Amino acid sequence: MTRRRDITHAQLLEHLARKVAEAAPEGWRRGRVRASGSGTGSAVHAAWYDRPNGSTTGMDVDIVGDPNWTFYFGEVAPGRLDLDLVVEPSGRFEAFTSPAAERPVSGPDRLLLVLEPGNLPAEPGDEQEGPADPTFAGDPDEAVRLFREYLRLRAGILGREHDLHPPLDAAVRARLPRENGAALPSDLMALYGEADGESDEGMLLGNQTWFALEHTLDRSRVWSPTLTWTGDPWWRVADSVPRGAVRQSVHRDGWVRFATNTGGDFLAVDLDPGPSGRPGQVVHISKGYGAVYVADSVTTLLRRHVEALERGDYTLRTHDPDLEALEDLDPEDIDLDVLNRYLDEEDLEREDLDLYLHIDIGLPREGGAPGRDAMRHVTLTGDAHDLAALCDTSVEALRLVSDHPVDLDVLRTLPRLRGLDLSRADVRGIETLAELNGVLYLCLRYEQWQDLWQGAKEPSFAAIALGGDPSPHEAHAWVLRFGAAAEHHVGDLNP
Repeated sequence: MTRRRDITHAQLLEHLARKVAEAAPEGWRRGRVRASGSGTGSAVHAAWYDRPNGSTTGMDVDIVGDPNWTFYFGEVAPGRLDLDLVVEPSGRFEAFTSPAAERPVSGPDRLLLVLEPGNLPAEPGDEQEGPADPTFAGDPDEAVRLFREYLRLRAGILGREHDLHPPLDAAVRARLPRENGAALPSDLMALYGEADGESDEGMLLGNQTWFALEHTLDRSRVWSPTLTWTGDPWWRVADSVPRGAVRQSVHRDGWVRFATNTGGDFLAVDLDPGPSGRPGQVVHISKGYGAVYVADSVTTLLRRHVEALERGDYTLRTHDPDLEALEDLDPEDIDLDVLNRYLDEEDLEREDLDLYLHIDIGLPREGGAPGRDAMRHVTLTGDAHDLAALCDTSVEALRLVSDHPVDLDVLRTLPRLRGLDLSRADVRGIETLAELNGVLYLCLRYEQWQDLWQGAKEPSFAAIALGGDPSPHEAHAWVLRFGAAAEHHVGDLNP
């Protein structure tokens, strides 16, 4: 075996090819691995064996955990590489590698080449009007009153005070926003005169931990999603309830996060609302579905907390090992009779236990009102398509899946079309694509790209993709055609 400190690019490929061949099942026709590697992380996107009857079977081969792979990408490779490796029973193997092409998270069956990283489609939120009512709904005095009442009710249930940071005086509350070039709603700012956030218990605001003011204002501490070609730039952001309250965007600078559950979800005040929203409204931000409307203000959010406790709409939970060991007690929903009996038997008070509240105030768990952008990203599937039905619609991204020839001429009538995937369709008139000046993204099979290249006018795009099932040789030729770096390697395990 090649010593890891000496391994070259070609030797790594041969080593991987040999592992694939040695692990192959009886009657295999071809083994294939699609993976990517870098010094910061690696992934296998697909790995399988083809059989003569056209079926496939999974591959149980450690690729990215192999010591040679780890050493090569940790010590030898200058950067990331995308890999497509094909191994045959004869011992012949073929590989394509490229530092420029990659397989996007939204579609690892495609090979993506980004030509203009900053040229991305506009989000719906960028085109929405501002709020019809630009006034803040919150009331700082009422927010403080509700906050104190909430803490009183909570302490009565748990038997102890909440662990809050010391309050900030008026001078500090005036200075920090000024130094950070930011402003917050007056009701939220008033709360920092009561406490500068809380510790990591997460008992406030729907079990989310309330940030200190300096943390809230410092945007550099919080990662925010951005549109990229490696993701899905037409990611469907659900509309809010009420409709138009929150701008349909992956991220807005006006969403100022002030609490988190540490699981990737946040509460934020929205200073850049949609047409039916109001500045200072509260939104719930999730890595799964963007931002959705919660309340018109922090004041209203606090009122819901107080009302929920007064109605008894809460559950007691615990991480206390002694309580979790009780057979008749559910640690995620503690029965008060069981709890009180335990306290009497052990001569304890509630404050002696590790209890916390889960309050049901109706925080959204998924997107609010999908459908407003239902025609933004369209997939048409079937044996035939009447593309004329899309004429003059607001479709921005279109994917066709069809074995029946589709005439592309109607695409000229889609003024907002920016993305097109024809890699799983049989199409007529591919030269039409050269006339679609607004299209930023195009995905085709290799033979479709060849047909497009035959035209007198070769269009330009911000990002392109190679779909279908291209060979390593075809992937290599495709990347080189667009002036990007790639290598093609052919070897034999039985020289």
